[in-house]
Amino acid sequence: MGNGVETAGSPKKRRRWLWVLVATAVVLMGLLVLVPLLLREWVESQRGEARPVSDLRTINSALHLYAGVYQNGFPASLEWLRPNPKGQDNCGAAGLLYPALAGSGNVVEKRDYRYEYRPGPAVEEAGPDCTTPGVESYVLVARPIEYGRTGTNSFR
Repeated sequence: MGNGVETAGSPKKRRRWLWVLVATAVVLMGLLVLVPLLLREWVESQRGEARPVSDLRTINSALHLYAGVYQNGFPASLEWLRPNPKGQDNCGAAGLLYPALAGSGNVVEKRDYRYEYRPGPAVEEAGPDCTTPGVESYVLVARPIEYGRTGTNSFR
């Protein structure tokens, strides 16, 4: 007994196992508290950034629909996708996007994101029934208005 050798039921060995069990329980309880908090934060950030992705898809669809309908390439400005205030849609006012998303010009701020439409080079000649030629290509970007506060990701 007094030789310093630990046996299976010795008090030292039991205390060591008790310490391991307590430390493991504390770590597991900490994880049980932390994981839901981190998961909730991640889900909220993903939900907040679903809107700009959806808006980009909407704009992109309207741009391709314009190109197919008017045979004039892509519009030179997002304004060309707005409804015509005089009623009849045409190349310059196609009525494919609601005004809040078509904006005025090529930069639109909506909710917490800024959408930029960057038209490429002009097509050689305007399409039938169009007075101004469209463009061959474009780049569409969504960026948070204030990184870290209104969003964390940019989309293209």
